[in-house]
Amino acid sequence: MYLFFVRHFNDIDHIAPVVWRMKRDHYPVAVYCMNPRYEIAADYRLQFLKTIGVAVNYLHHEFDQQRGRLHQLLHVFMNKSFDLQKRMDASGAKRKMPGGSLPGKAAGLLGSLFYKLTRLMYYHSGWARSILKRTGARVICFDHIRPSLYVVNPLLKAAASASIPAVSLSHGVLLYTNAAPKPKASDKRRFAKFNRFDYILVPNQLRKDLLVRSGVTGGKILVLGSPRYCAEWLEQNKKILSRNTSADSRSPQKLKVVLMASKP
Repeated sequence: MYLFFVRHFNDIDHIAPVVWRMKRDHYPVAVYCMNPRYEIAADYRLQFLKTIGVAVNYLHHEFDQQRGRLHQLLHVFMNKSFDLQKRMDASGAKRKMPGGSLPGKAAGLLGSLFYKLTRLMYYHSGWARSILKRTGARVICFDHIRPSLYVVNPLLKAAASASIPAVSLSHGVLLYTNAAPKPKASDKRRFAKFNRFDYILVPNQLRKDLLVRSGVTGGKILVLGSPRYCAEWLEQNKKILSRNTSADSRSPQKLKVVLMASKP
């Protein structure tokens, strides 16, 4: 099984085409979301992958073996808190409340607390090894994510001990040639972020050169372009993308603006 671990909208946007093509070519693939706050049911790409037979689920749902009463309670509280946050935020969005409702934020903070406690106590290397063994994992794939986030570090440790390759796929396309726009970006941070992976797939030479300058071994960085923008996925994406975004979208007289903001 080829395992893909996702967390946010943008990495799913770039990983879904790879999973789709591998499934079409009869590779055994599965997608597991590490982020319990992400709404799988609302993601049209993940739902499309499910319709073609790809296993898609939350990682902590699929492989959450119960280990006593405390683990069960933490698991229940975490899920109920995040579910409440989603409902409250949806209610706030209907009332046009910016940034979600205050009860939704409070529920999200509680959910994060329960998740961190559960991750610290139960989601360790032994748990990760059981995932790789149960799935018969051949390769594990992430986006360009820091190993310290979610349960990436335990999975990388488990894969290394079992000689299973770990791959990091791009979650965007590097375009700028001037100074990095992220204030915290540095060669040291980039090296720590990428050096744990066996192979790193990047969309262009610009990205590879930046990683090599940061100390990452050039031999494990492969320039393969961006699956998100390849012709066959663009054609497929048109078929599954919903066009009914709002009532105003039907009016050609309305000016429609898309703001693509970066994180603060």
